[in-house]
Amino acid sequence: MFRGNHSCQVDEKGRVPFPARFRDVLAQAAQNVLVLTRGFEPCIQVFPLVAWLKVEEKLGQMPQFDANVQRMRRLLTGECAECELDKQGRILVPPRLREYAGIGRDAVFVGTMTTVEIWSADGWKKHWDELVGDTGGVQRAVSNFGL
Repeated sequence: MFRGNHSCQVDEKGRVPFPARFRDVLAQAAQNVLVLTRGFEPCIQVFPLVAWLKVEEKLGQMPQFDANVQRMRRLLTGECAECELDKQGRILVPPRLREYAGIGRDAVFVGTMTTVEIWSADGWKKHWDELVGDTGGVQRAVSNFGL
């Protein structure tokens, strides 16, 4: 499971160091290939390839001519990019995804259990402040899941 967060810097080529504790999770699952796509919020969603293939399988089972399904498929797969960790443990994030997430020099990796999000440092701080400011809403959502 991917847990916690890690701040890092993006180099001039758009490479970011994938956090060591997240690399350990990938190593345990014998995964080196990642799929990056737009998140529903201004961040990049990162899936290990095995997890991404499950998403694609579910998308493939949905009615292909449903307009909402088409939109979701385009949103999730139209901007995705496959990448591998390099020998230094970095991934190359395409410019279009960095631009979407507002990522400049500083980025934050956030573990969300089965996936990872990459945020701009400012975007993550704003989002985190909103989360912390609405603990009642989070608590209600958690209770709906029986936790």
